[in-house]
Amino acid sequence: MAATVHRVGVTADLTIDVPRNDQGDLVAGARAALARVDAVDGVDDVEVTGLTPRLNDLRADVQADLTLALERANADDARQALADGFGVDVADVRVHENPPP
Repeated sequence: MAATVHRVGVTADLTIDVPRNDQGDLVAGARAALARVDAVDGVDDVEVTGLTPRLNDLRADVQADLTLALERANADDARQALADGFGVDVADVRVHENPPP
């Protein structure tokens, strides 16, 4: 039996490793890094709130509005799904009351 997938809108405070050689600006690099996370169905908005340059990448603190595809629509599963992404540390996740269309 196939699992039901829910589209869940979230706002998340994250720290993301953005490669220095990515095309575009820092926001585009953060969007690309988030889009590579398996559960991310859409990256709606990204705001960079802090930056730490490192040898091979940039460590960006961001607040992002995302759409996730999850089996259960709750904050714990959203947090875990984002934390499973390479180079993504999750500080906070808030699930939107109204799911995206």
